[in-house]
Order: sequence, then C-alpha cells, then structure tokens
Amino acid sequence: MLIIKHRVDSLLYRSPTGPVECGTFITFRAVLEGDPAEIESVRLFYAYGLRTFKQGYLRMKEESRQEFSARVETEIQMDGEPGLFFYWFEVRLRDGRYRWGFPDEASWGTRAETRDHSLAFTLDGAHPIPGFQVTVHDGAFKTPDWIKGAVQYQIFPDRFSRGSRFDQGRALALMDRPERIWHSDWEEEVDFKGKEAGGYQACDFFGGTIEGIVEELPYLASMGVTALYLNPVFEAQSNHRYDTGDYFSLDPLLGTNEDLDHLFEQAGNHGIQVILDGVFSHTGADSIYFNRYDRYPPAGAWQEMRDGIPSDYTAWYRFASESEIKRYRGDEACEIP
Repeated sequence: MLIIKHRVDSLLYRSPTGPVECGTFITFRAVLEGDPAEIESVRLFYAYGLRTFKQGYLRMKEESRQEFSARVETEIQMDGEPGLFFYWFEVRLRDGRYRWGFPDEASWGTRAETRDHSLAFTLDGAHPIPGFQVTVHDGAFKTPDWIKGAVQYQIFPDRFSRGSRFDQGRALALMDRPERIWHSDWEEEVDFKGKEAGGYQACDFFGGTIEGIVEELPYLASMGVTALYLNPVFEAQSNHRYDTGDYFSLDPLLGTNEDLDHLFEQAGNHGIQVILDGVFSHTGADSIYFNRYDRYPPAGAWQEMRDGIPSDYTAWYRFASESEIKRYRGDEACEIP
C-alpha cells in the first residue's frame, strides 16, 4: 500500500516553511512509502489566487530512492501578486490506479493523508480549497516594530474586572434575552449547561467592562506588560463575542465606544499598545447582518430569504442549496453563518 508523506512545518518537505514574499522559490517534497517500482508518475497540483483561482500542476522528479520508499521534489516560484497558494499531490501507479495526498484534518492540515480518490471542489472562491496552504504576501509588508519582543497580556473582557463604578442595574437590563444568564457573584462557577430550551450557548455573563480594564492599567504596566490582546469586544450574543452582531458598536455590557477610545488613550499613556481580536471571517446569526431572531431593525439576510425583504447583507452569505434555504425558513436552529 502506497503512503504519501508530507509536512508543512518541516524543511525536509517544504523549504522555506511558513508565509513567503511574492516571487519566492519554494521547494516541495514528498516521501512515498511503498515499492518505488510501482510508481508511474507524481504531480504536484496547485491553485493560486485570492477571490478566484487558477490551477496548474508540475511533475515531480525523483530525488532519491530506497528499497521501500522514494523521495520526490519540485520547485516553483510564487506569483508576483499576493494571494494564497494551495497544493496537493497526485501519484499515478503503473497499474492505472491513483493515490492523492491532501491535508489530514486530524493534524490540523499540517500532514498529508493518503486517499484513493481526489477531493471535489471549485475554483470560483465559493468553497474552501482542501489543499495545503502557503500565504504569499507583499515583500513591503512589515509588522510594527513595537510587537517585536512585546510582553503581551491577553484579556477575556467579560471575566477581567467590572470596575469600581460598575452599575449592576444597567447590566441586568441587558439580560432581557431569554438565553442569557447573569452571575451577580463574581466568584460563581461559569455555566456549562445553558437554559433548557437552547442548551449551552456561552451566554452567561459576569459583567467585566472596558472601564475595569482601564483601572487596572497601572497594575499591568507594573508587571512589564507592553501590549494588551483583547478577545472580541464588539456587540454580540455570546460572552466570547466571536459571533459579532455589529462591527461598529462596542458591546453595551462592556461600555460605550467612547470607553474604548479612553482605553486606547490611557493605555498609550502607560506605554501599552492595544490589539483587538477582529472577527471578520464570519458574523453571528444574531446580528444586524443576518438577523436570525429579528432583534435588529433593518432587514438582514434571513429576512430576505424568509420574507423576500431586500437586505444589503444577503450577498455576505452562501446558502448551499434550496433545501438549505428551506431549513433556515423552518424551525431548526441556525448555526453561525
């Protein structure tokens, strides 16, 4: 049985590893375990682009051979424009069969999994391409100097500090959504069951605020912290806020947009930079953009699919099929789009 071996984090298989500048030459290698005499040819297929992709392939040459394995390689120069380079392996055997090497999900896509069939996908950007990925960036791109050697402190805003002027009445007024759970006692155990109707939805809150973070800046600075990394802070349904509801509004439970500006100002006075975790790859179902629960005044994508009311945001989402649209119109729970 032929086994295709490849690792994205090893110079033995890919040199250089990691992201590369435009125009970089990369050497790709694969180790084929099995009888080399059974192998007719090996090709590296690739797709390159950003919104749309073009496909090609290169024949891989045998670099070395042992009794029960062979190592093959090829080199390709990355495009002059920034984009994503996806690749996978095809092995043709002398008896007419094929084997393919695609990323193994169990390894988070870092190692190859040998398959007896190729994976189906399109190159129009509508679906993920299931290949190994190389990020190709502009050579002029530079990370800020302050991040090099920075002492970073990560904060989960709901659980850090309420602040000395915390208004519990205001927080309770924001608990009017049926899935939300309020912890008046800061020392209570976190919820992991949720409420009976919907089960666990990460909707229990302790009331940490941006003002609470500001008050702790002297303490953080005294520890040598030079950068704060905040988990998402924009309006959302859940306590982790990775399901963004409105990209232009700080979550009311955390404070106001002015509070966030004040944090930036005061952190700068202490020599501390602030990094926000921006979640732009998806939105929450409970958002101004999708509006699954009719909680926002403008029509979202769901209102257009359900009621035919035009929305500025419908094009942000993909509905896989007519049956999927019917599911959204029904009573089934909607996952984060």
